[in-house]
Amino acid sequence: MGDTGNPRWVVALAAAVGAVVFVASMLDGPPRALPDVALGWAPILYVERAALMALVIIALGGLSFGLIHGDRVRSVGGGALPSIDLEQARPPQARLDERTEREFARLGRWIAEVEARVERLEKARASAETEE
Repeated sequence: MGDTGNPRWVVALAAAVGAVVFVASMLDGPPRALPDVALGWAPILYVERAALMALVIIALGGLSFGLIHGDRVRSVGGGALPSIDLEQARPPQARLDERTEREFARLGRWIAEVEARVERLEKARASAETEE
């Protein structure tokens, strides 16, 4: 699914969504009456619309990303700021422990392989010395 550990794709997505919403808002034209949140200046309204839509899309993307990767919804809150709290399917420490164990096992296999090669080389050298 790409490099999900790199936050640059999130910034790029936010910028792209913000630009698209900003252009769409500009094409929609100015409202007949500016709401108070625009502070009496239409360009601020366009920027606020773009920022709001970008945040909504990013929030939905983050929720989708968590659900796709096995997280479960722990709680849904309402009120002035609605929220959805996700419970991770596997805690980060468990994932880290599993990865560390895999890496140690792989390192152990490499060490065993190197030791076997060294032993073969020592036997070959010893047999070459006895032939001389």
